[in-house]
Amino acid sequence: MPRSARVKSFDSVYHIMVRSISDTPLYKCSADKDMYLRLVEKYKGQFFFKVYAYCIMDTHAHMIIDCNGADIS
Repeated sequence: MPRSARVKSFDSVYHIMVRSISDTPLYKCSADKDMYLRLVEKYKGQFFFKVYAYCIMDTHAHMIIDCNGADIS
């Protein structure tokens, strides 16, 4: 059964998770994690979302974001 469609709202805060397949390291070193954060900063400026918190581990990352009404898909 497919998951339910995401309910979109202008004032919602979302938990976003990015993960690799089968626990393969997604970020192999600190430089990879730094590059990911630089990309997040770049796209924050382009799409005007806010990041309230994040946690980056070797195989996955979590973010709490406010998308300011933008589509997060």
